[in-house]
Amino acid sequence: MKTLDGYCLSLCEAGNYIAPAMGYLYFQQKEKTVAVLDSILENDGAYLVHCNVGRDRTGFVILLLQSLCGCSAEEMMECEVQAFCNLHHVKPGTEEYKIVSDCTYGRNMYLIANPDKIDDMFDVDWDNIDVSSVDTYSAAYSYCTDYLGMSSDDVDELIDKLCVGGEL
Repeated sequence: MKTLDGYCLSLCEAGNYIAPAMGYLYFQQKEKTVAVLDSILENDGAYLVHCNVGRDRTGFVILLLQSLCGCSAEEMMECEVQAFCNLHHVKPGTEEYKIVSDCTYGRNMYLIANPDKIDDMFDVDWDNIDVSSVDTYSAAYSYCTDYLGMSSDDVDELIDKLCVGGEL
């Protein structure tokens, strides 16, 4: 049995990885997000998406993928906050946990649901956004097709690769 290190090393040696070097304004870097999604389309799973901490760039990409797979808002919020729990010892059920959840999940889901706001994101009143009524699957699908420029066939194939039998 290979260790995780051995497995990861074997992927790198085989060229089965992508290092898009997404910067701080990752949601404005369409081509890098598309490169990550194309990498999934071009390779069989399992997939590992990570960065230094896993809350911003990774959180955004994972939220997009989870939305396409039909995860619930609660599942996605929990996943978004996990990096803060691991790194900063934020405890579930605390006010700090709620603030982090609202900031990370809320910000990223808002940008997925409203990509037209990305270029003007510094003008958004982040304290007053509400994503509770967002149809996350439709928002993510639209984000991929309308904002990223992916074809519906590619998005459908992405869903098929990520979800068992393509079922939501």
